[in-house]
Amino acid sequence: MAVVPSSARRIQAAVDLYGDGRINREEYCRRVDFNEREIISWQMRTTDKEQLAMELSMCVQAVETLGRMWDISDDEDKQGMARHLFEYITYDMGTQQIIDFRLKPWVDQFLTLRAGFVC
Repeated sequence: MAVVPSSARRIQAAVDLYGDGRINREEYCRRVDFNEREIISWQMRTTDKEQLAMELSMCVQAVETLGRMWDISDDEDKQGMARHLFEYITYDMGTQQIIDFRLKPWVDQFLTLRAGFVC
């Protein structure tokens, strides 16, 4: 967030220069507009990062809860948990292996976020 305070200082500097008559109104407006946009941009990025961090935290808690519950759940509950995680699962009965699946969007986002933090 160091950019926001420096942008605010640059706005104040533009006010001072304009007040002292060292820059014209057009240059003053250009500088203020540029720095205000920079402040808004950084505020939006911070908000987006905070939102992603909150979503990641919620996903981690959900997956941890599912992991803890899996060991103590009966088959019907496990099937419900699988439905909560996957859009579909294709299971080959002959080889007894999962051959295809699609995660629910919230799980897919969690794995994408998690991979981003690991890399």
